[in-house]
Amino acid sequence: MSTTNVIELKPSTLRLEVTYRDDTQRYEFEGKEVVIGRPNPYLPPTLDLSEDILVSRTHARIWVNVDGYWIEDLVSKHGTFVNGGRLTLRRQLNPGDFIQIGETTLKVLCPAPTRKAEPAKPLNDEEISVDSALAVEETALGKVAADAGGQIDPQVELLLELPLKLASQTNMASLTKYVVNQLPKLIPGVERAAVLLINSDTAELMVAASLPAEDPPVSRTLALRAVKEGRALIWRKVIDGVESQSMRRLEMKVGMYAPLVWGDRTVGVICVDNPKRDCRFSERELRLLMTVAAYTAMAVSFNRLKEAL
Repeated sequence: MSTTNVIELKPSTLRLEVTYRDDTQRYEFEGKEVVIGRPNPYLPPTLDLSEDILVSRTHARIWVNVDGYWIEDLVSKHGTFVNGGRLTLRRQLNPGDFIQIGETTLKVLCPAPTRKAEPAKPLNDEEISVDSALAVEETALGKVAADAGGQIDPQVELLLELPLKLASQTNMASLTKYVVNQLPKLIPGVERAAVLLINSDTAELMVAASLPAEDPPVSRTLALRAVKEGRALIWRKVIDGVESQSMRRLEMKVGMYAPLVWGDRTVGVICVDNPKRDCRFSERELRLLMTVAAYTAMAVSFNRLKEAL
């Protein structure tokens, strides 16, 4: 912060003296509101405090109304303080007020605005109070399913947040690895897992990721069956009276396979099993796997489209 600006709003000029560590500057902007934070694609800040790492991307907002200047916290991580008190609701600002945001102090230098009588007018954006806000990167869908006591089912939380987690993966390798590592947490009884993707050039099923990585627990016969039939399968060790070689080698007892289908295309298959379990998986557990498969198929399809573009 090496230059001096002035924040100017209507009905009178708002000036803020900003102090971060040993550096004090005065800032000035035109407009009816000032968003305080760090650069982000969601609500870019008018006052950029990116030097202060304790400042959230969308931290606080100051705006002008007919009766003066107001401030609200935008659900920041470390909070906003006015004259030493934590801001929980919006409040009016007065000349000389001190605002603490992270390690940065803002002193209000504005004169008190003169209130003018105005005719009644329809409600507009400047008169709407935002009582709560969350940055997109702080989305926690699992909390939607919390009970009255705030308790969250860990399994439901993982399942609800899976699409966002998959969308954040930067490439196919990290995406498929994330899926296989989450499957034992999402579905009780799963110990081993694999994701197979159809090679777009050869149409072959190729192992993209597995748990454990060194010996994928896969029956290609079952994988091909799930893909060709377009159905999810619950299986056990003996199929039609015959034990397959891969099942014998990998000591496979019970498991489930679900095709990865997005739109009208099948892009692969998910395989899970448990070599220590005697009872077969339930239909509910199969539906959970099908849900994970649907999310995975969507993420794989978009990843491939991104790579093609």
